[in-house]
Amino acid sequence: MRLLNANGDEMLVTLCYPADANLAQGQVSVLAPLGLSLIGSRQGQRITWTAPNQTEHAATIEEIVYQPEAAGDTTA
Repeated sequence: MRLLNANGDEMLVTLCYPADANLAQGQVSVLAPLGLSLIGSRQGQRITWTAPNQTEHAATIEEIVYQPEAAGDTTA
């Protein structure tokens, strides 16, 4: 997902399982505060989350770059 924060900075993040999380590479765990705020969100929506250091953050979802279900990439 491509996010835009209040400062105009862009972030490109991919939701992943906790074991695969690597913030430096933009891979955010679905169980991290940011990951939890993204689940179920839509393009154009403003999201907020509290970081582990209790800092409040906000961003707008500018684009959902890839969504497996929408692309038909599902496993049975």
